[in-house]
Amino acid sequence: MTDRSPRRLAALAVLVVASVALIATTPGPPTARVDASGEVAVAPDDPGEVEVRFGVADPGENRIVRVSVHAAVPGGGDPRVHATAGAVVTGQEEAGAIGVGALELDPTDCARGCEVVTTLTASWVGPPELEVRTAWRVELAVEYESDVSGEDPVSASVVRGHEPAAPRIAWPAFGAALAALAGVALVAWGGSLGLVRIVLAAGIAVPAAIALIPTLPYLSAMPARFAVRIDWEAILAAGAALALILAAGVGVWRAALGMDAVLRVVGWLAALGVGLAWWQVVDHMPAYRGHELVLLTFALALPCAAAIGGAPVRGPARATRRIGAALSLVIAAQLLMAGVSLLVAGALVLSFLASLLSPGARAPDVGSLAMGSIPLLVAVGFVAGLWAWRRGSRA
Repeated sequence: MTDRSPRRLAALAVLVVASVALIATTPGPPTARVDASGEVAVAPDDPGEVEVRFGVADPGENRIVRVSVHAAVPGGGDPRVHATAGAVVTGQEEAGAIGVGALELDPTDCARGCEVVTTLTASWVGPPELEVRTAWRVELAVEYESDVSGEDPVSASVVRGHEPAAPRIAWPAFGAALAALAGVALVAWGGSLGLVRIVLAAGIAVPAAIALIPTLPYLSAMPARFAVRIDWEAILAAGAALALILAAGVGVWRAALGMDAVLRVVGWLAALGVGLAWWQVVDHMPAYRGHELVLLTFALALPCAAAIGGAPVRGPARATRRIGAALSLVIAAQLLMAGVSLLVAGALVLSFLASLLSPGARAPDVGSLAMGSIPLLVAVGFVAGLWAWRRGSRA
């Protein structure tokens, strides 16, 4: 190999890297997009119909090379809801596209501007049930030869199907508000309903147990595939569910003895954790019924509200100050932050050990160790602080 060979190889490598970087950073073709979305009511004998009219302005000297419409019912799809869509340029009814997903139209029909009429029909094909609401979304994409023409090259207007309805978050919020009012009423009623409050608070373990069931198949197959892939999501979900079940049991047992501090904290932890998980489920529901969301949210939130309300004091007043709902919220937030810090610290330790045990491992540099020690110090600080608070308060 001559002296020029390394230089040629280096130049070739630089050329390849530069080409890849150029391809990765090159902007796509000039495209104008506009979309419309909403929800529509669907009943067994009354399909939901949506009509959206898109306007495409005259591109002038520019040329339109592609016109496509994407119509769909998002959210993962509900097998009981069947959707069909169609798109057509006004005046070209025989050349329209029918289907769900990307619908391609003839760009020459929009050479001097056009109006694209898109219809979407959602039908209920499941067993006869009450009316449901399902989300829909329609997008128009117009690709140009040189650049996007005009300030408003495309526009959208919903002609039919944009029915006014409360946002999805309104239904769970209403159910949570009812649960909070019920919790306040239970506390205001006095000690006569103390046993009822404790029994309701024990219901915190129910959603945790329900969340634990789907993770069991993954955990049962874990030893066989542990060396290939660790399903961290299943492990974390199962661990959180088990921790909540055990904490609820401890809180209920101590509350029955007249010490409700743990139960109040567990109530806030369950309200934050279960509430966030439930909202994620509601937000991704392709079809739902408002009253069902209210009832389910009420059923999930009522045990949390009962636990936050605490249990009535038994016997003479205690010498130590009781932990109320506000202070228990602060403690719950601190516990959540401590849990996150411990999780991050544990992941760093496992990654460090795995890197040392892997083939060709080498010791990390001082900078990496210093940066990795920060989450460890934060976790240790949280644990030490919580332990010192617990020993000092005796609540």
